[in-house]
This record gives sequence, C-alpha cells and structure tokens, in this order.
Amino acid sequence: MLEFEILARGFYRPEQLTIEYQPSLSMPKTPEIQQWRDTLWEQKLTHARHNQTPLFDTPLFRLVELTSSPDQLSLVLGDTSYKEYVTTRVPEFAQHRHRQELGNALSVCSVVETSDQHILLDLRQGVDVYVGRYHVIGGFFERGLDMGVRPDPFAAMRREIR
Repeated sequence: MLEFEILARGFYRPEQLTIEYQPSLSMPKTPEIQQWRDTLWEQKLTHARHNQTPLFDTPLFRLVELTSSPDQLSLVLGDTSYKEYVTTRVPEFAQHRHRQELGNALSVCSVVETSDQHILLDLRQGVDVYVGRYHVIGGFFERGLDMGVRPDPFAAMRREIR
C-alpha cells in the first residue's frame, strides 16, 4: 500500500494558491463501507483507551484534485474526517480501491531549516499513528481550525510549528 505520495513540489506563496472548497465532495459511502468504518473505529477507540492515547473524530479537508505549475497551486477540497482517514487507510480496505474512493485527508508539513543548516524533526507522541517516529513538523489540515474566510493551509502550518 502506498503510504503517501508527493503530488506537487515547490515554494508557493499564499497569493499563488487557489482553493475551491465543495463540502459535498466526500468519499463514496455504501452501507458496507459504513459498517466497516464503524466496526474498525470502535476497535481503534478500544485500543487507544487501553494505551491511554487520545483518539477522537474531527472534521478534516479531503483532497479531491490538485493541479500545479511552477507559479500556481490549485486545490479542490471536500469534506472528510479523522474517522474516515483512520478507517480507510488500513491495507485491507485501501489496497483494492482508487484514491477517489478513500477519505484522502489532506495534511500539511513544514521543513524548518536552522541557520546552521539542520532540519528540525518532531518526535510523534500522544497520537495514534506513527508514535515514536521522527518526521518533519506537520499535521492535518482541519476544517474549522484552519479556516477564516476560506481554507488556509498556511494557518495549519503555523499551528503545527507552534
């Protein structure tokens, strides 16, 4: 299973970013998918409680489409949730489905380089995925938290760095 994929590379300023947000663009759901998600979510909650790890559902942005050029990044976003992310990323569910059939929660990350040319990494703690791993500073692009007039991934990056 593909853990992640770099869909665009570059240095984009806020004025070079366009976002079309359509809440109705969520992952397709059938009764079978809903049953899968509910059952697995309850298992994940039980496991998290046992490990004393916080786990809760929260609204996230879903990546529907992306186009990029050296001077412009355009995103089409829909709605998803942490529950959809957690329950649709497991290999048994994801491996036989196309990207558009999954939650596709959008994350942001920042590479912070110090003046002496070191990269800051974060040790994951207090979360339910990748605990104990080092990675660049990042997290989910959350609906509600990272929105003013429109979705703002730069606000999400600032939040994660803080």
